[in-house]
Amino acid sequence: HYGDSQLEGDRLTCFLRREFQKKFGGYGIGYLPLTDITTHHHMLRNNSNNWIRYSVFNKKYKNAFYCASGLLFKFKPDAVDVNKPEFSANVVFDMYKTFRYQSISLLYRAAKPFKVITYNSKTNKKISEDSVAPTQEYYIKSLTVPANYRNLKFEFVASESPDLYGFMVNGQGGVQHLLSALQERAY
Repeated sequence: HYGDSQLEGDRLTCFLRREFQKKFGGYGIGYLPLTDITTHHHMLRNNSNNWIRYSVFNKKYKNAFYCASGLLFKFKPDAVDVNKPEFSANVVFDMYKTFRYQSISLLYRAAKPFKVITYNSKTNKKISEDSVAPTQEYYIKSLTVPANYRNLKFEFVASESPDLYGFMVNGQGGVQHLLSALQERAY
């Protein structure tokens, strides 16, 4: 292992995953953090400026619930809209043509309900809206995002930022089918 940026950017893991998928089937890339300090091998990623990235390595979060990645993301109100009852943050994924997936799920914990609104990042046309229930446990929520959609903007709208861990971007079959059994359940 040389440098976590190589793993987070999927620069080395994409080759290992491809070999597993040749042998066991399946497709997709699995875990994808909301934001990252590295560029990604399969996409361009842009974020709103109000994300806070916590890590087990630095900028530790007070409750230390990081999930498997060692990361936790929260968003803060925009300085201009600090008095609004709800505020938002977004992340944009513009995926390369070789990228395929069947489903996208969100990993989270939340004291209050929130919404995830998905748009086409090129046209800003709304694709779907998911209401996300509060939970005190880690949870995986399947989002209503069409398969293999290339240009996605996820907007998170809340009165209080949930603890967000990232996305699971999965295909069908293969090694990741074990994670599919956990969909829509606390873990």
